[in-house]
Order: sequence, then structure tokens, then C-alpha cells
Amino acid sequence: MEKLTDKTTVEQWEKIGFSLLDNRNKVENQFQWNIGDWWAFGENKYGDRKATVESEEWQDNGGPSFQTCSHWAAVAKRFDTTLRRRRVSFSHHLEVVALPVEKAEEFLDEAASEKWSVRQLRKEVKDFNNTIEGNTKSREEYQETIALIERYLIRLDTDLTGMMHNYRNAKRKIDALGGLEDSKFSYTIQKKLESIAMKLKELEAFFAMQDTREMMRVTPKEETEDNVIALIPHATVM
Repeated sequence: MEKLTDKTTVEQWEKIGFSLLDNRNKVENQFQWNIGDWWAFGENKYGDRKATVESEEWQDNGGPSFQTCSHWAAVAKRFDTTLRRRRVSFSHHLEVVALPVEKAEEFLDEAASEKWSVRQLRKEVKDFNNTIEGNTKSREEYQETIALIERYLIRLDTDLTGMMHNYRNAKRKIDALGGLEDSKFSYTIQKKLESIAMKLKELEAFFAMQDTREMMRVTPKEETEDNVIALIPHATVM
């Protein structure tokens, strides 16, 4: 292909494009690269490039469409001459154009060494993308689990504040009444007080388990809603 420079006029640029159509079969695996480079060079340089490729002359010579030129230019810009693998086709490069450069190079090198067809390379890239998508989904699910546990811990902090308040009030009332052994209490009242005392013991055991909360923060992925709720006594202080 004739060299394109900053001094190339739009007329010269168009002439080079038509010459590429005339010589498309002279260099194997080069036509798409040449059109891609030619079209990319004209980007933001020449006005209405679309008119060139939609002209009757261009179409009569079997020139690629505007969209095809744009796609080929995207590949040409993605892979400059230092990154292009001559042992695989332009179509191989097209299959990996959306990948990070290093990963794309890995696929192209493997495609060359293993003599992969374009279809085989497409399958390998699809499998790779599915793996990435799966890993991303796993990370998102893990983050959602972390957020859920953090919400449980916030609720737990709120519940603890209320439980401690009730605990102190109940304890204060029992002490004010002289404890449970006082014979002046009726049978019904004594049973209620005994029930309260039992609930207070449950709370004391619960407060002794506060180290469990720290363990939950260290290994959140092992916790579930049932695990967290199970730590809270089922009975509540009246």
C-alpha cells in the first residue's frame, strides 16, 4: 500500500483506497489490514468518508461497506504492526479484538502454534469470557453476602443495646424486691420472677459469647442468616 502521510490529500487518500481494491488478491491475508489501516488513517482527517465507500464506483469494484471498513479499522488500530501475527489471519485478530492486549496476544500465539481455525479460536475466547463472567458473578455474590452479614451485625448491635437496657432494669427490679427467695411473694409472682431470672441467665450466656461476633467478621463467608439469628436467645425479657 502506498504510504500515507500528513501531506496526503483527500483525493490521494481516496485514490489509495481504490488501488487497494484493484490489488486485493496480490498479497495474501493483507487486504483487510490494508483497508483497516487506510480507513483508520482517514478518521478525523477527511470529511465525508462514507460518501467514498457508498459511491457507485466503490460498490462496482466490490469495495467493503462503511460498517465493514469501520470494523476492520478498529482491528487495525487495536493491533499495530508490532502486534500483528502473520501466521494467523486477520479474522483471528478480529476474534480477540475485545480482549486485553496481553490476553489477545496469548490467544493469537496459541492459535498460531496449535493451528486453530477461526471457529476454534472463537470457542476458546467464548470459554474464557464465560469463566471471567462466572468469577465476576462469584465475587459479586461474595460481596452481597458480606453486605448482608454487616447488616445483621448492625441489627445485632441495636438489639444488644435494647437487651442490655432491659437486663439492667429487670435486675434492678428483682434486687429491689429482695430477690426470689422472699416468702412474701405469691406463687404466681414467684413463678414469673423465676422465669425472668432464667431469661436473664440466657442473656448473660449470650453476652459471654460476644467473641463470636469478631469471629464472624473474620470468616463472613461461612455465616448465614440462620447462624446469626441462632446466637440471639429466643426468649426476651418482659
